[in-house]
Amino acid sequence: MSFCLLLAYFRRIHPLTLGLLLVFPALISCNIGQTTAGPPGPISTTISPSIPTPASHDGTASTPINPIDKILADCIRGEMAVHIHVRLTITVDGRPLPIPPGVGVTPGCIYPLHTHNDSGVIHIEHASWEAFNLGDFFVIGRRWGEFDPIAGMQVVRVWVNGEQRSADYRTLPLTDGLDVRLDLVRLTSA
Repeated sequence: MSFCLLLAYFRRIHPLTLGLLLVFPALISCNIGQTTAGPPGPISTTISPSIPTPASHDGTASTPINPIDKILADCIRGEMAVHIHVRLTITVDGRPLPIPPGVGVTPGCIYPLHTHNDSGVIHIEHASWEAFNLGDFFVIGRRWGEFDPIAGMQVVRVWVNGEQRSADYRTLPLTDGLDVRLDLVRLTSA
């Protein structure tokens, strides 16, 4: 088949279908030859030595995010020792803000904290037990998902399993079955 005919054929395929046709075999080939007995192999990613402390949106001092930058950048592969789910609900000025599908999912990599659909369920998957927190999900969202719902907002209430909490949402440990709701308001400029 000539290159021109092949190109004409691929132009007729829906872009999403074409992406799946190209990415799926690549994902499968990444796992060929791996055994489930050992941990997944290292990935080659340039990573900063630590996660910078995010700027505070409400004028108070920021608390540092858990310094597990390398773990957050790992693509999940092979057997997972941890696979838990946390439900996250965000409201802005009293209206629900959908958690988008594909946060932490890029072509060729699924990161340890990610979403599959718009249900608000965060999947936490990793080859070893790590103490992830809600701030880690927002780091992944900013880096690999273009999801930064806190930018330009102030968190006014944090609810955990139906009870209001005063703790910093960023350091909230993520455990299986946790139900978290963040109530946000938009910051106004003076």
